Amino acid sequence: MHGVRGRASGERHPRLEYPPPGEDNGYMAAMDRWILHLTSKHPDAEAPCLTYLPEARARLQERRDARD
Repeated sequence: MHGVRGRASGERHPRLEYPPPGEDNGYMAAMDRWILHLTSKHPDAEAPCLTYLPEARARLQERRDARD
């Protein structure tokens, strides 16, 4: 196998490391934005992710409360 220059064989790039379980990696925030976008701009849309609408709204409220 060809190694990546400047890195030992088998060493992963830091950006490829996943955050510890329970820490935000940006994915949930992106999905929340998408879900909230769908419900506000495309109210008749049907998508499996809309199952998580209550949780997305709760996280949005938590972020708003933390800001205040």
